[in-house]
Amino acid sequence: AVTGVQTCALPISGFASRGDALRLAARLNGRGYEARITPDKPYRVRIGRLTSRTDAVALAAKLTGQGTTAIVVEAEP
Repeated sequence: AVTGVQTCALPISGFASRGDALRLAARLNGRGYEARITPDKPYRVRIGRLTSRTDAVALAAKLTGQGTTAIVVEAEP
């Protein structure tokens, strides 16, 4: 990653169970998205590390259109 560049992510959901988070991340990965989970509870499922906020907003709109609620936030380090 390039330092000093703000990246955006799309939080999708959070879970107390790592297994539940992994299952959702696997479904999203199967749909072609780069989903990951955060390492600690609550296990958050996130998509992307986009350097363009415009691209992140467009991806959030696409996901929302497919029935998955998504917002844009600054990505975790």
